[in-house]
Amino acid sequence: IVSTAMDLTRNEQGAANQEVKELNFKILQLEKEVKRQMTEKRIMAKRIQDLTLTKRSAEEIVSTAFYLREQINLEGTMNGLCTVPPNLPIPNLYNPNPPAGKEELTTQPSLHALMSGICKKMVIWDTHAIDYPHDPCQKPDDTAVLSQVHHTKHWTNHILTFEYKNSLSVVGDLATACAQVIERIKIIFNHQPRRRKAFGVVADPNQVEIIRADMLDDEIRFLRTGVLPIVEPVVESPPNYKWSGGGSLLLRLLNSTDADLGYPQTLQNFFGDDLYLYCLNNERINIETDKLTLVREGQRERSHIFQGIIHLQGSPVSIALKVFSNKTDYEKEERAYRKFLKDPYFPSLKGTGTWVVDSVIKPVLVMEYGTPIRSRWLENKNHNTLLEWINGILAQLQKAHDNYHLIHTDVSPGNMIISAKNCAMLIDWETSFSTDSKDDRTPVQATGTISYCSLNV
Repeated sequence: IVSTAMDLTRNEQGAANQEVKELNFKILQLEKEVKRQMTEKRIMAKRIQDLTLTKRSAEEIVSTAFYLREQINLEGTMNGLCTVPPNLPIPNLYNPNPPAGKEELTTQPSLHALMSGICKKMVIWDTHAIDYPHDPCQKPDDTAVLSQVHHTKHWTNHILTFEYKNSLSVVGDLATACAQVIERIKIIFNHQPRRRKAFGVVADPNQVEIIRADMLDDEIRFLRTGVLPIVEPVVESPPNYKWSGGGSLLLRLLNSTDADLGYPQTLQNFFGDDLYLYCLNNERINIETDKLTLVREGQRERSHIFQGIIHLQGSPVSIALKVFSNKTDYEKEERAYRKFLKDPYFPSLKGTGTWVVDSVIKPVLVMEYGTPIRSRWLENKNHNTLLEWINGILAQLQKAHDNYHLIHTDVSPGNMIISAKNCAMLIDWETSFSTDSKDDRTPVQATGTISYCSLNV
């Protein structure tokens, strides 16, 4: 009996061991499949990012934005804006007649004259004529900012975005214009995380549609007014015009306050006298906080990024001011930059400091400022220069691995800058980890670029 029982036990144990082996094998196969799908996801995200916006993809973007929602909701779209439109004349340079030539030569100048002529609370910039944001997105035809000093190349300054077409009656053109505005609104929300609502305008010479987006807890809700005429002819005195339904909506939109339009209070007024910066030799750095430009607004784990000028040894130096939300990220990035102090391959650390906000001390790094690589590439698409930049980034990564034992983990275009000496450099080392430190192997919450960051992060 004992012998039989032992045989049964051995058989059961053997069967259990075999089952464990099979389960382990299935786990390995699943892990491989997860990695394969993650790789495919990255490739697809990159392809989507690189694709030119076609009419088909535009229709998909628009149908997704208004999915299972009332597409035309005029009152919901305009809720909370200026209720009584000001009595303003139709600008003389605005031409409501069908375009006689190319869009950029006729439609865009005419509509820019219209928008800037009736907007009294903001400045409307012709974004084609000046710098524009470097994010992978079609540049706006116009954009509204608070004042002349607010630059359009930073999405943190954008209040309204505009897209113009020759005719919104063409279904494909209307879908393309709406899709472009929808994508830009998403980017505005990304760069202005405190913002809860945003607006965009699509128009042709005599039709307009206003799009509204509300940031909810888990999604963005889009509403639209429908396409309406801007002006209509005066029967008694042709060829004169008067405002029509769409024109009245534009007057309400463009004469609402920035707060009504959802634009958050600028962070540049927050510093006061509570910003303390010091050089590496512990000398105090004096900086005019009212002249700092907000490049990226942070929230939760994201850092605030400001651009400004300091004077070191009597010479002006363009710097980036990075305000951290938590001490761990600050310590990791400062550790990396102190390792790079005498290495010309890496951005130089100029100083450190603190910013006291509501009795909370936030650590600050003062670093060399560089132009984002996307922005420099759009200025001059020289493939030989791009190759030099790529080789520079590769050399920097190799040196970080071999000499400093640091793994960046989030190598993406958004984390690459071009220095004043035209050298490409990697920034944002707060997600890096040291291969020499066991502490860095402990899992932590970090912010990275999902389509680029390491699978091990």
